Amino acid sequence: MLDSGAVTKVAFADLLACSIVEDLSRRGWSVCIPAVTLAEVITGSPRTDAAVERLVNRVANTIVCGEALAKAAGILRTGSRRPNQASPSGIDAIVAAVAAGNQPSIVLTTDADDMGKLLASAGAATVIRV
Repeated sequence: MLDSGAVTKVAFADLLACSIVEDLSRRGWSVCIPAVTLAEVITGSPRTDAAVERLVNRVANTIVCGEALAKAAGILRTGSRRPNQASPSGIDAIVAAVAAGNQPSIVLTTDADDMGKLLASAGAATVIRV
């Protein structure tokens, strides 16, 4: 699973992110993109959006966010809150809820700290910083 930071890195051919995705794909893992992450990466500029669109088309596995998933994300987000710290974003919480609901899962992220907080109770989800 790719969060918005990972979508950007893979779309723009970051060596580490792409090599991790390729390795996981060879091992039989499917790549998916929660559709909500596109809200953070699509800009309206054809110059930058084209690479993201190519990745979305290549992956062809976009997860839609409905009411049940949004509620699960809210619970994860609330459970991850710590005093005097900012809460993880709602979009990160939705990515975490997708991962938690599709075990075992691996989340590629540029924000491993927040994703780790969100997935602390999920058990089988692995977080990899890209």
